[in-house]
Order: sequence, then C-alpha cells, then structure tokens
Amino acid sequence: MNKLLSSGFSRILKSKLFRLITALSAAYAVFMRVNIRNQEEYYAIKLPIDMGFFAMAVFIGIAIAVFASIFVGTDYSDGTIRNKITAGHKRTVIYLSNLILVSVSGMAFILAYCLSSFVTGAILQRWFSDDVLHLLLNSLICISLTIAYSAIFVFIAMLFQNRTSSAVICLLTSFIMLFASMSISQLLSAPEYYDNFIYDVNGDIVGYDDPIPNPDYPRGLKRELLLAANDVLPSGQALQVSQMYSDEFEFEYRLPLYSLAIIVLFTGTGIALFRKKDLK
Repeated sequence: MNKLLSSGFSRILKSKLFRLITALSAAYAVFMRVNIRNQEEYYAIKLPIDMGFFAMAVFIGIAIAVFASIFVGTDYSDGTIRNKITAGHKRTVIYLSNLILVSVSGMAFILAYCLSSFVTGAILQRWFSDDVLHLLLNSLICISLTIAYSAIFVFIAMLFQNRTSSAVICLLTSFIMLFASMSISQLLSAPEYYDNFIYDVNGDIVGYDDPIPNPDYPRGLKRELLLAANDVLPSGQALQVSQMYSDEFEFEYRLPLYSLAIIVLFTGTGIALFRKKDLK
C-alpha cells in the first residue's frame, strides 16, 4: 500500500490536470469573494468571510468526476494496473489506494478554494460571523461528502477500462446528481401557502383573505422522501453545506453518517466486482 500511495502521490503532483483543477478552484474562490464584495457595496451591507466559504462543495463532484476518470483511466490505458497485479499487489489494495489518492486530491481542491477564499476575504471583508467550531463542523461535512463522491467515481472508473467511457459516465453521473439535488432543493423551499390579497378597483391592497395552498408544495410521504434524498445524495449535502454560514447554523450530524454509508456501500461493492474483473 505504501509503495502504491507514494508513487500515486508523486504522479498526482506531476499531473497537469491536478494542477489545473487546483488553480481553477483557487480562481473560483477569488471570483466568489469579489462578487460578494460587490454585493456589499451595492446593498450597503457587511457580509462575513464565511459567506460562500464552502461554495466549492457544489462543484466538487464535477471536479472529482473528471479527475478520477482520467487518473484511473490512465492506469488502465497504460497497463499500469496489470503491472501492479503482476508485481504482487492485491486487487483490494490497488482499489483502496486509488480511493485514497482520489479522495486526497478532492480535498486538495477544496483546500485550495478555502485558502484562496480566506486570503481574499481577509483583505476584502475581514470578519467571520460563525465561531471556529461551526467552520470545523462544516469542514467535516465537506470532507465526508468529498470522500463519498470519490467512492462513487472510483467505483465507476475501476469497473470501466475505457478511459473515454469512464469519463463520460462519471461526468453524466455528477451532473445528474447535481441537477436532481437542485430540483429537490427547489421543491423543498417552495412556500406551503401563497398570500391571498384583496384589491380595490384601483389595484390597491385593502385586505387579506385565507391563504391559498400551493399545489406544488410536497407534503406527507413525498416530502419525507425528498428530505431523505436531499440528505443522502452528496450533491444535496453540498448544496446544504454551501449555505451554512449564518449564526442560525445547526450541524446536521446525519450527513457525515450518510456519506459513510455511501463510502462503505460503493467501496465494498467495487472491491468485490474488481476482484472478479477480467483485465484485458
């Protein structure tokens, strides 16, 4: 395992793709921070550094999908995985080493964003609204969902030997999860009732009637299922953590547990299938 990780990290540090995604993450942080600063000036308000501090979580799935498919796919196309097996490395160890390498790379992308966001925010905004504990708890959610994403995309990349096919499937999966979570979030945030104003002949409001139920508001079992999906999907967790910056923040202990379940499920299944896989 140590030899695989050592050679893997050396390869990552030399990877142009890794450097590009890291640079884009840092640049995105500057863009977000400047945008928040413009909002401050436009609305004449003061916003904390931790607003947007974890915005990168929304896109980390796409970044990991690209990196994992190319990183593992190159191992297949170059015949490196067969060479590792020939050299005596167990398939389980090879699989786990790739999961660790991709997970650490994903966390590096997040770290690049956070450091860039902190430095830029310290210059432009200079203050935090949350205490250190809230930031650490947010970081825990962010780390766990990053590893969950890695488990999903390593699972796909390890089972599809063709690098192009692997990249397409990983990207499609990341976009489907993101758009699904955005749709779920939109449904959950819909108002349960609409205000029912009474207007006079001149169009002025003169009173209020009973509120009108929103037919699109999810109720009962449907709402419970949407809430569960929003918490279980890494993309749903990412949308939630990207908004956790206010003093009303409440740590959702179940989110890292859901991520852990995804990690165990996909890693266990992936190892079992990879051990039986016929490497061409």
